[in-house]
Amino acid sequence: MGKINRRQLIVGSAAAVAAIALSSCSPSNGHGKGSAEAPSAAAEGVIPGTHAGTAQGCGGPVTAQVDISPNGAIQSIVFEQNFETPGFAVPAMEQVASHILSGQTLNVDIVTGATYSSRAALDAVGNALEEAGVRQRFESAPTFQPATSPIEDLSADVAIVGGGVAGLMCAITAARDGLSVALLEKTPNLGGSMLRCDSTWLCAGGMKDGLRLGGEAWVPYYDYSTPISNREYIRIGEAMNDLLDMGVLFVPYEDDPFAPIYMDASRLAAPRWREGNAQVAARMAQAAREAGVQIFTSVAATSLITDASNTVIGITAEQDDGHEFTVQAKNVVLATGNYTNNLEALQKYLPDFANVVNSFCNGDTGDHLEWVEELGGTFHSMDVAPSMLSLEKSGRNIPFFTCFYSIVVDKSGRRFVSEGDGSYADYGFVPKTAALHSPEDSTHYYIMDKNGWDLYPARLELVDLVEKGYATKHDTLSDIIETYELAELAEEVAHYNQMVATGEDTDFGRLLNFMHFSEEGPYYVIETKPGMIMNYGGVVVNRDFAVTDSAGAPIPGLYAIGQTVGATPLMEGMDSLNGGVGPFTASGWILGHQLAGTYVGGTYTAAAQTNAGELQVRVTVEDDTRRVAAIDFPVRQEADTAVLDDLAREVIESQSMPATSEPADIVAAFNEALSVGLQKADTYFEFTNGTK
Repeated sequence: MGKINRRQLIVGSAAAVAAIALSSCSPSNGHGKGSAEAPSAAAEGVIPGTHAGTAQGCGGPVTAQVDISPNGAIQSIVFEQNFETPGFAVPAMEQVASHILSGQTLNVDIVTGATYSSRAALDAVGNALEEAGVRQRFESAPTFQPATSPIEDLSADVAIVGGGVAGLMCAITAARDGLSVALLEKTPNLGGSMLRCDSTWLCAGGMKDGLRLGGEAWVPYYDYSTPISNREYIRIGEAMNDLLDMGVLFVPYEDDPFAPIYMDASRLAAPRWREGNAQVAARMAQAAREAGVQIFTSVAATSLITDASNTVIGITAEQDDGHEFTVQAKNVVLATGNYTNNLEALQKYLPDFANVVNSFCNGDTGDHLEWVEELGGTFHSMDVAPSMLSLEKSGRNIPFFTCFYSIVVDKSGRRFVSEGDGSYADYGFVPKTAALHSPEDSTHYYIMDKNGWDLYPARLELVDLVEKGYATKHDTLSDIIETYELAELAEEVAHYNQMVATGEDTDFGRLLNFMHFSEEGPYYVIETKPGMIMNYGGVVVNRDFAVTDSAGAPIPGLYAIGQTVGATPLMEGMDSLNGGVGPFTASGWILGHQLAGTYVGGTYTAAAQTNAGELQVRVTVEDDTRRVAAIDFPVRQEADTAVLDDLAREVIESQSMPATSEPADIVAAFNEALSVGLQKADTYFEFTNGTK
């Protein structure tokens, strides 16, 4: 059958073939209004039977088989082999086909968030209709408007705005803990920007079911030398264990051939998803429904509702057809994503990147910005350059490490940036520099010679891109120059090789794979533009994810998680580390439990050294209150018993770090080990600030 990648729909699998058929060709079949009348029985020029049409989708060609009756009506649509994402793009294609069938028209809406795939579905059907001789009549038919049932006003303990990974996890944990939850997502799909990436999930705290990689797997890369708790990272393991229970699929770090490229070898707990992140969203959505979450898609929140004391008590919302309703809630959670698709906000905060191509998540329109500002909330780091990738023509990200094995040139054929030193963070420097280097047209090219090809760890993926038309293969450098009009490329390659011969990139300081660029093919070229993944700036919150005002006081009833709060290390006074799909998931997990009053504690052990030997401190934190309930010592020197027992008693009684200072070595070791244990239990901040 050939190579099947995680985005491919397998031909012949009943579960993988998107087929929609009408038993009756009535005008609307009860599904909508304003649909066209079916073509008359005396239609002329109709070629009845099954016709095939093909169009380019997000992952490759999409083929539609369309059955046409003798009178020119569409009887069924079947999407055969395609490379679109199951669980995300394929349902969007099914929706487009259903609307075409119901309305007997090509004038149907494209699905927001799955633009490439749903457009491909529409075009493929249109091309099949062209073959059948009936395309023009379906193009001139009235627009199909699906009927929707009005949603009545409702109430819930928690109202969540946004159905990405953070919002979904918050909804699941809160509902499982006994709260009533309503989740509103303005696009037709759940999953947010997670659906458009193949992110690595850093696993902190270990995992189960064969994926727990050595107990407290986060220890090798967790820095205890500074007084921070990195609470999202600490809780990722527990959130991911919940995901495992939902049926989400993982590949452990050591089974991922690309792991050495994006992760330091000491970070052994870095699983990567199988079958793409769409399967994560699908399983989370199922878990949310099973937990009793009321989920509303294609419903946009329009404003926050407050009472006279400025407490947030709900939201107003609007369906696609304009029907408005309200959700009264004790707690409102903003999980609205970022603002990479809000041109006005980009021009205000990030003008240098306002014209950058962005197709990562159409729902990231920064709806929350105005709401938070009106309530006196504040923002942080809004002018920090966004997180970026180079996006291929399909709108999907190419393997981020491709630049490490290529030379990168602008439209003239000249290099403009170092291709990287191999670090995970460094790859984003290329698209950012491209956007600043050529703001009017930031098109740039990754050109890989056979030397880079021999080292490239994703050769099968690159071949796949060539087969789908998103990359090109060339035998000669002159062919590249002619194809892409890179007038100065030959001169640039000669200059580059001269620098390689001297051993130093005097132009941009390249270190990784700084080697002779071959004068002989084959060569691979990807024409691309930069695209934004997320903004580092976001809403200012406190440790409990409560949105705060300019004085630092929580705005009652309002919380924010995930990309909505941006990169919290950049937030003054925060002690969290929030960035990436794993921490965003953990932020929802933490807040869901907090809102339900069932935050998980536990027992944690850490070690330190006294002058006499090793000391181990084991601290138990209560599940609900995060108070220290017990401290004991699995390993200690007998002579230190009385001092340590006194220290333990002092901590439990005061619910704060001990004031005792002598004997210095024992107290220092106790404090060090206790601090590590409290950081693991996510209560270090409270103890060091005297709030327990």
